[in-house]
Amino acid sequence: MQGKMTTQPSTAILDRDGRIAAVVLGPVTTQTLVGAVEDTLAESD
Repeated sequence: MQGKMTTQPSTAILDRDGRIAAVVLGPVTTQTLVGAVEDTLAESD
């Protein structure tokens, strides 16, 4: 692969109903991902 990347990584967290609950733009750390998933699960209860 040559040249510059023109896109950035993105991660979408879906709730239990399949709706987008959170979006992280750029690289995601384990801590950020776990926190977003835990927050989403807590809101779904």
